[in-house]
Amino acid sequence: MNMNNNILSIIVIILLLIQSIVTLMNHNCCNNEIIVDPLLLYSCIDNNNDFKNENNNNKSDILLVSYSSLNILETYATYSYGINSYYSLINGYKYKYITPHNNYNITYDNFTDNRHYKIKIIYELLLIENSKYLVWLDSDLIILNPYITISKIISEYDKYDMIFSSDPNINNGLVNTGMFIIKNNEFSKLFFYKWWYNYNKYYGMDQHLFDLVYNSYSNISNHIIILEPDYINSNFPAWLNQKSYNNILHLAGTNKIYKTDIFKLGYYNICNYIISNITLKNQLGLNKNTLLYYYINFYNNINQYYDNIVKINQDVNYYINLKYELLDLLQIGYLGNNNNNILNNTSYNNNILKNLILIYKELYKISLHNNNDNNIIVYEETIDTGYNIMAHEKNSNIIHEILIELKLILDTLLNYNSKIGYYYEYKYYEFLGINYVNQYDYKNARISLDQAIRIWNYMVNQYNYYGNGNGYYHKYKEGIELYYLVANIYCTQLNDTINGLLYIDNIIELFDKYTIYNINIIEHYLDILLFSMKCSNNNFYKKKYIKIMNMYLQNYDTVNMKYIIYKRYNKKKK
Repeated sequence: MNMNNNILSIIVIILLLIQSIVTLMNHNCCNNEIIVDPLLLYSCIDNNNDFKNENNNNKSDILLVSYSSLNILETYATYSYGINSYYSLINGYKYKYITPHNNYNITYDNFTDNRHYKIKIIYELLLIENSKYLVWLDSDLIILNPYITISKIISEYDKYDMIFSSDPNINNGLVNTGMFIIKNNEFSKLFFYKWWYNYNKYYGMDQHLFDLVYNSYSNISNHIIILEPDYINSNFPAWLNQKSYNNILHLAGTNKIYKTDIFKLGYYNICNYIISNITLKNQLGLNKNTLLYYYINFYNNINQYYDNIVKINQDVNYYINLKYELLDLLQIGYLGNNNNNILNNTSYNNNILKNLILIYKELYKISLHNNNDNNIIVYEETIDTGYNIMAHEKNSNIIHEILIELKLILDTLLNYNSKIGYYYEYKYYEFLGINYVNQYDYKNARISLDQAIRIWNYMVNQYNYYGNGNGYYHKYKEGIELYYLVANIYCTQLNDTINGLLYIDNIIELFDKYTIYNINIIEHYLDILLFSMKCSNNNFYKKKYIKIMNMYLQNYDTVNMKYIIYKRYNKKKK
């Protein structure tokens, strides 16, 4: 009987595979002219009757779900859609691919962080879908092995309601939500309801809010299994950590050009298999060596690419987009090496930083001469880029000149939008104070920083949600850093412990306003308390340090994080 069932299963898979091959060839979705145009390729796949987001005739108990905004659909998302659609076809799963193209526009609560939207999407589907399991796939995640079935994963962990992989970066929370498997039952509906409705989304990204819901249950380990980072996800960065047996590739946090190149290559390998009937490459040809080759090749050439753009383009909006791309590249460069000496990240980052500062200066120069059109965005970008130049500039005279120019723009911006204006005004006085510190003028430094503190406190009291998005979950971080700057002047430069401790007490008051602590807040708090213990021998700060350390170690259930915190701060204390 079992043998007959196995034979029947093999026949079904072969028929589905043949159907998918014929479908793709008939609709020319492997035509090179279509592949190189992401939107044309998306239309080809989406208008294919057997390749659609929803196949109402499909009786599978498993529904794959993804969401893509238009800006990423025009780059890498279409290729991941094609790869994952092929996977759903040959395994007989339904696939709902949600985009503005199919009239699904997300405007929940006027909130703009797309990472949260998956929570609402899955919750709504749990209420209306008959599928027994829902599987979320981020648009920058692909399934590398078409023959590994989600059904097998579900059967291994059938007693659980949800299956996740842990996030390799503990600061991001317990799990990575790039891919997860959800059983459609009452527990899951309630969990996702709480995940979406019970917490302020400004507290953090979706993964941070997951931790809050997770820790609110006493018996949560009976319902949710958290597996290794690479079980249904990637151990970031994949170009260094991917194993030959890994079935999932998640390129979260990488540049969209890199994602596009990698996913397009994977899609081409599927098409070569379909058209030429050659053996499908293991991991779609996207093994660690290939990922690393593309990574090194892309980032080795990127500086020349940006040098040419700087020379030929004088458009403000173009420079704005360029600025954010370079910031993205700089962030990835810092993450890329892991001390493996594969890529000279110090040299790479210095080159990126050099070009980033060049972009800042070009954008500043252009926008400075275009601020008569009363365009708030131009005002903001002028001030923001001016601040970024000052953050990297060592010459106090240049900083002083920029501060004079920015003060005039600030006064104008305050008339147009007081909330935005106040933010940049507080930053102005912060930079002014830091510049005075660099010139050893501590009196004017204190005056400027106190003015920044006054404006910051006004914003926090005047605007209910101001600061909630700072660092995602560290509402008072900006104020704490301002108070610390002044406390540091008193304690280390002026030997005025009494005034220094007054500012430290303000910091402690801000920290004690938090009702929820996470690793970033705890580490920042402990750093401040260590500084206060150097500034004063008062037992209050020692007791506070011990209390915060013990509170954290007792209440956070991640053993690895306990070890990191304990090792780091006991070493500092010695």
